[in-house]
Amino acid sequence: MRLTDLATAYGDVISTAALRTDLTTLAGHDRTQGGQGLLAAAELVAARADRAGLEVHVRHYLPGTADAHWWNHAPSTAPAVRTATLTINGDGAPLIAYPEQPCTMARGCAATPPTGLTGPVVDLERSPDRRISGAFYLLPPTPRLALDARLEQLADQGAIGVAVRTDRRSNIDASLVERLEAADGTRLPVFSVSLQHAARLQHAADAGEYVHVFVEGDPPAAMPLVYARRKVRRQGRPHGLLSAHLCHAGPGADDNASGAAALTSIAYAAYSIFGANAGPDLAFLWAPETVGTAAFLHDIADTGDAGPEFVLCLDSLGGDPQLCGGTLTIEGSPDHQPSPLAGALEAAARAVQPDVRSYAGTVRLPTWARGVVPFVGAGDHALYADPAIGIPAARLSRQPNRYQHTSGDTPATISYPELRLGAITAAVAVTALCIGGPALTEVTDAATDLALRRITDLLGDSGPRQPTTADLVAAVDSAHGGLDVLSRWHPSGLLDVEARRKEVAEHAHRLAPALPPPVTSLPVGRVPLRGWTGPWTLHALAEALNTAGRRRLAGLLGDGPADYARLVALAHAVDDASPVPLLAARAATATGLPVDAGHAEALFDVMAEAGRLTWSGA
Repeated sequence: MRLTDLATAYGDVISTAALRTDLTTLAGHDRTQGGQGLLAAAELVAARADRAGLEVHVRHYLPGTADAHWWNHAPSTAPAVRTATLTINGDGAPLIAYPEQPCTMARGCAATPPTGLTGPVVDLERSPDRRISGAFYLLPPTPRLALDARLEQLADQGAIGVAVRTDRRSNIDASLVERLEAADGTRLPVFSVSLQHAARLQHAADAGEYVHVFVEGDPPAAMPLVYARRKVRRQGRPHGLLSAHLCHAGPGADDNASGAAALTSIAYAAYSIFGANAGPDLAFLWAPETVGTAAFLHDIADTGDAGPEFVLCLDSLGGDPQLCGGTLTIEGSPDHQPSPLAGALEAAARAVQPDVRSYAGTVRLPTWARGVVPFVGAGDHALYADPAIGIPAARLSRQPNRYQHTSGDTPATISYPELRLGAITAAVAVTALCIGGPALTEVTDAATDLALRRITDLLGDSGPRQPTTADLVAAVDSAHGGLDVLSRWHPSGLLDVEARRKEVAEHAHRLAPALPPPVTSLPVGRVPLRGWTGPWTLHALAEALNTAGRRRLAGLLGDGPADYARLVALAHAVDDASPVPLLAARAATATGLPVDAGHAEALFDVMAEAGRLTWSGA
């Protein structure tokens, strides 16, 4: 089948009505890790998987037990908040009432005594040095790692609880509440409050008013994992995995009820088109983010023939561009794990929403805005990409979304036509990679186009760093590697692979004189040695640090997503042989960001403090 045939077939089955039903049902559950809502969501997707003719396996892991531990990952043992209120004395009603007001409680926070706690309000944004034992503190917006350190400090000073003000976002009203997470073992009740809530608490602080804090929790529920596989097995053909993280504070419509609903529709569509015993060899994974993927890799992927040749993660795929902003974003596999995934997704998008030609027919014009971006790994795909795991993984999403991780991420912000197009694109891409055939020519064409575009863009790059010929070499190697993987998966019928390899190499050769060479006289530095087992994640690193270490790490990640990308690239670059300056240079090439060797060494020092690496000769 050609890609257009696959697009038509999947488009005839995947409907906005089914996506809407599953998404709104999932968004009706608070799917916070450790809560009962996540179990209910797992039951829903398991039932949908069974209806799609899949072999369904549902696992439940009890937090704190021996079988609920995978390398450096384990489910949260913190109590799950059942109900909570924050009331200013004298007011007729609570300022905060959870779960009625979503996202207002931090996952991982502590409960109060049954009668609650009462104390004065202190606004640390306007009175940063004021401390009163028994006070309730209002904090300005605080990044996660820095928040953990601040909470420990305030608990030591006798605080009864904390509220963290939501950061101000453009074009968002003052009632929005940001999702908040605290480390397991946090000793304080922690609320997330809107700008409106914060204004009332600031007034209470100025007026000397007291608040009453009540938080009731339950023991953490079992962690669910739903793994389902089509019954077809195609010897000599790749086996693919589609994954969507199931957890999120409610409503979490786009993040990630949209991805979870897309998987249910894709599974049913494949069953409707091919039947149970033909078509692509695909599996589907619905599990809590990061920890659920670690459980899958440890307990399932390593057994029998369950390990996939490639993974596609669907994450936040339905945000309405008119309301949320954002563009369809294809995040391909990293250069150290080359694959044809980005090419397959680009080719599928062209088939789902075909380009048109300009008036004279000379220029191809896209009809669906999208972009292909370098690997960052801010999601489950990072675990597969760790060199110790070595499974090519990509992510399909709509980014950015101004409502991401907030109470505003509701079904009202979803574009179901956009979600349907994204689901069809994913289905077409993974099916083509699994079954091969005429569609592979289009995949090869798109992969080559992306490689040529990446090479050409180096000349006009106005990004944060000056590209060099090292970036050119990386682009060529990645393109060749992806074509080689495609040829290995489907050894017959790809007679144009060598021609495509040559086309990429010749294009790079023509442009090479326009780029400066890389710095070759790098200083000799220390060599970090990998000390972690299984996949690397920031979450596992943070959990292994003490409060002071988390504070240092927070300071090193002050540039937000860019520093996160640097950290992931540095961790993936560790090869037990290369010194820090060389690893920093590789991370710069991988991310397209400047990576200072001193900053890299400081990050490695924090990893060493956590026991995640050692230094050669130390």
